[in-house]
Amino acid sequence: MCVSHRGAVLVLLVLLYPARAWAAAYGSVIGIVRDDSERAVAGAKVLLESAAHAITEQKTDSTGRFDFPRVEIGHYMLSISRREFASLSRPITVEAGYFPFASVVLKPPGTACGFPPIALDHDQRNTLNVGYNANLPRQFFVGSNLAFNSGLSNGFAGPSHLPSYAVLDLTVGREITPDLSVLITGLNLTNAHLLTDDSLTFGGVHWNNPFQIYAELRYKLHY
Repeated sequence: MCVSHRGAVLVLLVLLYPARAWAAAYGSVIGIVRDDSERAVAGAKVLLESAAHAITEQKTDSTGRFDFPRVEIGHYMLSISRREFASLSRPITVEAGYFPFASVVLKPPGTACGFPPIALDHDQRNTLNVGYNANLPRQFFVGSNLAFNSGLSNGFAGPSHLPSYAVLDLTVGREITPDLSVLITGLNLTNAHLLTDDSLTFGGVHWNNPFQIYAELRYKLHY
């Protein structure tokens, strides 16, 4: 489960393991703090706050470990912070005979559920579409569309964007009778092959379609 605190996110995995109930009214809260490269985070501030707002504080040692050895049973808020990382607040429960062990992974500020900072999904700065339709002699007609795209957000690359690109489509047709016409359409006439979308969505990465040509026979049904 991802927990956000002041725009920061980290992942906390709490494992409970049994121990001898050497003191029914007390337990301990022990844990280790690492970064997302599995390196120990030393000097992180660890706060343990009870429901009565009594706060106990310590810092992680050189191995990233912290240890509150004598904690009364009850509900607490465990908070961990360090300047270079996102902050954490997570409720824990200390029960008689059980002692929470917290394995904490700190993430950089501005992350979301463990992912690096990202720009707005599908954030495209500017888009321009220009279309043209014309009737020609001998019942011919033509239509075209020019799409200019400035580039979607570049996936995990933060505020950068993919290169801009333009796509030209063209349709040529003829009206044989008032009810019957034939058309030929070409899409992406320049056959440009490029990455159009690398943003973080369920759809994944998208490349544009290559040059395509279609023939269409159109008939008007009167009913």
